[in-house]
Amino acid sequence: MSCKLDKSDMVAVEAHEVSYRYPDGTVGVRRASICVRSGERVVILGPNGSGKSTLLMLLDGLLQPESGYVKIFGVRLTKRNARMLRRNIGYVFQDADDMLFCATVREDLEYGPAQLDIPREEALERIKELTELFSLDEVLEKPPFRLSGGEKKRAAIAAVLSVRPRILLVDEPTANMDAESKNTLISFLNFLNAEHKITLITTTQDVEIAPQLATRIYIMGRNKETVAEGSVKEMLTDEKLLEANGLEAPCIVRLFKKLGYKNCPLTIEEAFSALSK
Repeated sequence: MSCKLDKSDMVAVEAHEVSYRYPDGTVGVRRASICVRSGERVVILGPNGSGKSTLLMLLDGLLQPESGYVKIFGVRLTKRNARMLRRNIGYVFQDADDMLFCATVREDLEYGPAQLDIPREEALERIKELTELFSLDEVLEKPPFRLSGGEKKRAAIAAVLSVRPRILLVDEPTANMDAESKNTLISFLNFLNAEHKITLITTTQDVEIAPQLATRIYIMGRNKETVAEGSVKEMLTDEKLLEANGLEAPCIVRLFKKLGYKNCPLTIEEAFSALSK
């Protein structure tokens, strides 16, 4: 699967047939490819064990592919330049506990800018903005383990954004979240993309949230390859493709197909509009 974007598009992230095997011999990904233009919202969709998290770590430079390559804004990612290129990238792990390791949330927000030698005054201004944006005022002096799941995720994303990345990689953002926290987080991510032009690449196995987070989808199968790519509607209404790769079409799609609709809605709003007509 090669990069299909027009030459006029500025490509933020490109992975070309990357493969990775862990030291114990476990295959992480196999010939996976993805191409994302600057400012785009893309979801990597796949079942558990399909290699989504490994692919994100390759995109971030945390792992080096044993074959294939990764490019960030056209520059090939290597061990030598990984530290420099990763300044463009923010990576939010699935488990926020893996990211919040300081005594307080405030210290976690200060950590990134300090590592990049950002002037103290500028760092404090950034933290103030992020605290307001993510509604963290009441938890700034708390230890991270005292936070709820939703608060931890917001704090983790704020900590990543404190270094002003141009690309945000988010692994399973709504895992183990209640409905309110899930909706709040999705709104935050879309706000960052729309208002701050951050390129958003998200992994999930939840087909129900994919329409809210993406304009384009890559599907990874159990063979740990990228097996398909297309628009959200094209991918999420192809029941055979989804089932062949350990996924199921969203509930709304399955319902409207049973009702005989050919142009199935993907969200509650679209379903209401279709039924109103």
